[in-house]
Amino acid sequence: FVLFRSTASLAACRCLARIASAIALAAQSPIRSGKMGRASNGLLELLLKGAAHPSIHVCGICLEAIPSLIAPGSNYSDRLLPILQQRAIVPSSLRGNHAGTGEQDADVDFHEYTSFRENMLSVALLACYKNNRSFYMESCASAIDEFCTAPLTPQLPFQLEAALFCLCAVSMDASKRALLVGASPAAQSAAAKASVALGQAQIADIDADAKKHDEELAKCTLSIAQNPATATVNPLALAQLCKFIAKYARWYSKTPSAGSLDKAAELALTAFNTTASPDYTRNEAVKDLIDEMDVSPVAEAATALRNILTRSPGRFATPEALAALESGWIASYESANSGEENIKVEDREALCSGLCRVLAALPSDQWVSSLSALATPTIQCLEAASKKAEELVGKDAEQFPLLDRMADEIKLLSVMVRTFRSA
Repeated sequence: FVLFRSTASLAACRCLARIASAIALAAQSPIRSGKMGRASNGLLELLLKGAAHPSIHVCGICLEAIPSLIAPGSNYSDRLLPILQQRAIVPSSLRGNHAGTGEQDADVDFHEYTSFRENMLSVALLACYKNNRSFYMESCASAIDEFCTAPLTPQLPFQLEAALFCLCAVSMDASKRALLVGASPAAQSAAAKASVALGQAQIADIDADAKKHDEELAKCTLSIAQNPATATVNPLALAQLCKFIAKYARWYSKTPSAGSLDKAAELALTAFNTTASPDYTRNEAVKDLIDEMDVSPVAEAATALRNILTRSPGRFATPEALAALESGWIASYESANSGEENIKVEDREALCSGLCRVLAALPSDQWVSSLSALATPTIQCLEAASKKAEELVGKDAEQFPLLDRMADEIKLLSVMVRTFRSA
C-alpha cells in the first residue's frame, strides 16, 4: 500500500483499501474481542494508512470499517484520532490555494468533501470519543488553544475550523457528559451504566470525567474569546464557531465555569453583526468561499444567538445586555435594507425569537415598552413598503419585491407575538 501511494497509483490504493475494509468488516467480532491476536495488526495498520491517504475516496473506504473495529479500552482510537483530526481540515486544493503547498489533490469537490466529513468522518470521530472521552476532549481543546495563540497564517483558520468540527461531531454526547458536573451520584451512576450497556469503554470516576469535559469546553471558549480573529477572518471558521456555540448552548446555560456563557454570547453577537453587514460579502475572497459552503455564516450566527438567548433569557435581561443585543437587531435591518440579500427572513426570525425570550424575562411592567421598541423598525418598514407599493400599482415588476418584503415583516411580527406569549 505504501509503495502504491508513493507512486501515486490511486486505483491500486483503492483496491487494497476495499479488500482490507471487506476483510475487517467480516472479521470484526474476533478483531474486537482480541481472539485474532497479533494476526490482525497488519490489517489494522493498513486501514490506518488508508485513512491517512490524500484521496477522500480511499479514506472513506477505510472509514467504512474502522469504527466497528474499535474495542472498548483499546488504544486504536487514540492512534486514529490525530489522523481524523487532520482529515477534518478542508484540503487546500478545495480552497483555491493548492498551488505550491505540496499537498496532493483530495480527489473530490467541496460539496463531496463536506458530505464525507458530515457523515463518514463524524461517525469515526464519535467512535474515538466514546472509547476515550477525556483524551478526545483534551486533544481538541489543546489544538484550539494552540491555534488561537499562534501567529495568524492562511492555514490557521482552517485548522481551527477543523478542531471545532471535531467537537461539534460529538456535541450531543459531550454536552450531556459535561452537564453531569454536580449531578447526584444516582444520575452519574445511571450515565456510567448506560455507557457500558452501549459497548463503550467503562469509566471509573464519572464525576471526574464530567469535570474534565466542563473544563475543556470552558478552555475552548476562553481561548477563542481571547483571540477571536482566528475565527472571524474566515467565513468557514466563523460558521463552525457559531455551530459550536449553538450545539453547546445547553451546557453554556448550566456550566459552573464562570464567564463561559457571557463569552459565548459575545462571540455569537459579534459573528452576527459581522456576517450581517453588507460589506462582509463584498470581499471577493469571503464571497467565493461562502458560495462554496453548504451553510450560511449569518444563519449559523443567528441560530447560535437564538439558542444562547433562549436557554438563558434571564442572564441577558439587563440594560447593558439589551443595549448590545439591540445592535444585532439594527444590523439585521441594515442588512435587509441594503439589497445585498446576504440575510434571509429565517435568520431574522431566529434572532427575533431569541430577543423575545429575553424581553419576556423582564419585569412585567417593562413588557409593553420593550416589545414596542423591538417592533418599531418592523412596523416602520411595513408602513414604508406599503406606501411605496401603493405608488407602484400596475407596475408588477417593481411592486412584487415590496410585497415580498411586507410579507417578511409580517412574519417577524407573528414571531414576536407567538414567542412572547409562549415564553
